[in-house]
Amino acid sequence: MALTPAVIAEAERIMALDAAVNLKVLELNDLWLSNGLASKQVHGPERFCIHPQNRGGAMMNSFEMVTKGETMMSQGLRIDLLETSAVAFCMSSNAVKRDKQLAANRKCCSQAKGVMPEVVGDELFLTVGSSHSTCYLKSMKQGLVKNASSFMKKGEPACKEYLETVAFFAQKYTGGDEMPLVDFLVSFSKLYGQSIRLGQEFTQLITYFDFKLEANLAPCFRVACMAAQVASPKVQDQFAKLLVKADLDRIKSKSKPELLEAERLLKDAWVATQNAPLKDGERYTIFGRCCVRTVLYLSQKQKFGRENKEWNSLEEINQALATELLGPKGTSSSAAPTASPSKVANLLEASPSTVAMMQHPHLEVGGLYQHSDYGSQVFQLLELNDTSAKFEHRPLMQDAWTVAIALSDDLKQWKKTKKAIVQVVDQAAWSKYLVENNSTAGEAIDMQRMQILLYDTFVNLPEVDGFSFVSPPTGLCATINIPKGKLKLIAYGDLKRDDGKPGHKVSGYALSPPKAVGDMDNVTATSVRVPFWYVKPSMDGGR
Repeated sequence: MALTPAVIAEAERIMALDAAVNLKVLELNDLWLSNGLASKQVHGPERFCIHPQNRGGAMMNSFEMVTKGETMMSQGLRIDLLETSAVAFCMSSNAVKRDKQLAANRKCCSQAKGVMPEVVGDELFLTVGSSHSTCYLKSMKQGLVKNASSFMKKGEPACKEYLETVAFFAQKYTGGDEMPLVDFLVSFSKLYGQSIRLGQEFTQLITYFDFKLEANLAPCFRVACMAAQVASPKVQDQFAKLLVKADLDRIKSKSKPELLEAERLLKDAWVATQNAPLKDGERYTIFGRCCVRTVLYLSQKQKFGRENKEWNSLEEINQALATELLGPKGTSSSAAPTASPSKVANLLEASPSTVAMMQHPHLEVGGLYQHSDYGSQVFQLLELNDTSAKFEHRPLMQDAWTVAIALSDDLKQWKKTKKAIVQVVDQAAWSKYLVENNSTAGEAIDMQRMQILLYDTFVNLPEVDGFSFVSPPTGLCATINIPKGKLKLIAYGDLKRDDGKPGHKVSGYALSPPKAVGDMDNVTATSVRVPFWYVKPSMDGGR
């Protein structure tokens, strides 16, 4: 039977009820059954797969499947309880969609091979209720229950005590329902061929740490910390020991601007690697190296990295990412990037200035730099020729002076900085913002003058007789007969800029009434009563 507008309307009414979820489900099931949109059928567990959108797209957790299944069997299998909660959809009749549904189940099962039941291909339904129980029974029929139990017990010590923390991290920081960054972490952690554990202490630290960033939870940086931890050669008893709370505290207190910049760069790096024409493994490797470099740079622990290279800035790390995405396949994660043969040929023919720029990629003509020999002074790189690099410092209210550094000297000591060169602003540029030249300031003065004029006019008007206030509620009544059209009251209130909305206007400004007085017994010294705003239509239209 078709899904009619009437059925849709009734379903929406049920969904809008202020009732418990299970009660809504019961009413919806009755609605589907009574309109021929659902039916009660009995099938074996081998006919079922998991709906791809079950549990927000996570589909199934193998540990929970085994735990719930063993609990169910140890207490005694009750068919009546399964019948009350078992809900499933028919698989799509469209061949393309059906193949996608089967593929999603095969991917889910492959993550716990030998534990989750295999997808045969002749399944008919997709579970959304009793999924764990159905999946466990299907595993029993395929003879996998013994394997499942041993698999669960083997995996319990690793994360059982902080499984909720792991789930929270995945839910909040790994890219939404599909959790693509989980796939990245799994793939990247396999590069090192050893079982490195993060441990409960570190997992809880990186999941719940407050970086004190305004409207920014730094999800990409947290994932990068995970990647750096699993890639660390600093391991004790199979637990990674690279990052500790003191490192995150230091980043939070002393490197907050760089942390924000790192978060932005990591987010852009993820997008760039996913759009690159590479295989997933290559994408993950390149992005993983970017993550590790970023974390080691901010935590000042580059000496503990696997690469024989230290990076001078986040921008340099970002440039390395771009080079790896555009160049040949990614370099080994345990060594610094090496140039291709064609690049070596170009270097041999390059000028000294070109070689210097390649050796010191942080140098950029027009960029700002600092050197420890010159304290807090900021220099701009004016020129880099075949003999020297020329840096200029422009003191405030003094003549500029330059420093010429030979290319043979250590140019690494010139560190890129985000500090700006303080300079005197041209008078013509700022004079238009002075009070006497600023149109906004003048408009405010004009409005205040009009407010004063309105006040003077209002208080000097002759008093109007024949009315009085009533309360509660506060209103206005006539104390004498006033013919229609003869009552004249003047409005008064605060003027503000006209926003174009309907209302009272005074010389191009909108008129806002004083705060209404609801009960005359509650009148205070700050209350302002203007009779005009309390006028209401008379019961007698002619008087």
